[in-house]
Amino acid sequence: MRRLLSALGLALLTLITTVPASFAAEDWCSDDPPMILTTPDEGAVPVYVLTTAPTRYVGSLAMATYRYTANHYVRDATGDLGTAFTVYVTVPNDLVSGAFGLHDAVSSGPVAGASIGGYQTAVASGYTYVSRDGTSGTTVALNFDYPQP
Repeated sequence: MRRLLSALGLALLTLITTVPASFAAEDWCSDDPPMILTTPDEGAVPVYVLTTAPTRYVGSLAMATYRYTANHYVRDATGDLGTAFTVYVTVPNDLVSGAFGLHDAVSSGPVAGASIGGYQTAVASGYTYVSRDGTSGTTVALNFDYPQP
């Protein structure tokens, strides 16, 4: 009986000391859908939209919607055109706790993970065109200029 209690005590001690570290490593999650944006002159611009929020909101992140607009802009004194993109990200509120903070970015490369101070984070790779903090339940507009028409 003493061995059984000792084994249970050791197992409980191990569980108590390791569970918080596991939860801390999963504090952030991300959704990184690739999008092909089309310029007004039918050029294709592949981008990645990174949306990050605490992992407890993964259900809301899975229901995020993404859309964009593309318009010409004059990019230099000779009248050459570029494209002004706006990517709109809408993440619904959590059904239980309501609105929560999030971070969005548009980049030329997919998400790359990193661990900082024991916390898992996600960062955009490639060139980051734009990034912005926002709130669920509202639409976050991410504006950036692209040099091709």
